[in-house]
Amino acid sequence: MIDVDGLLKQVVISMNITSRQIDTLRQCGYHYTFRRSNGQLLCIQDKQQYMTSDFRIESIYEVDLGNGDNYYIYALRTRDGSIRGLFTEYAPADTPQTATE
Repeated sequence: MIDVDGLLKQVVISMNITSRQIDTLRQCGYHYTFRRSNGQLLCIQDKQQYMTSDFRIESIYEVDLGNGDNYYIYALRTRDGSIRGLFTEYAPADTPQTATE
């Protein structure tokens, strides 16, 4: 039997940790948010599309939802350093999908 209360508690703890990680990254200058769109990264704030090769991954944070599902927060920076932002994506457990090569 699944311990629903325990699972929900773990999710809440993970989300609180994630919120603090995102807040810390925002304070460090990662102000933009990206999502995948047609094989590229779309900046939510300015609606510009970027090639994934325009970015490098500064760091990756794994968020364990406790039910075998994970998602990843990628701190991205353009190669020239002018744009920093966050990209999140769900992925199979233990197999992060990279935003850049």
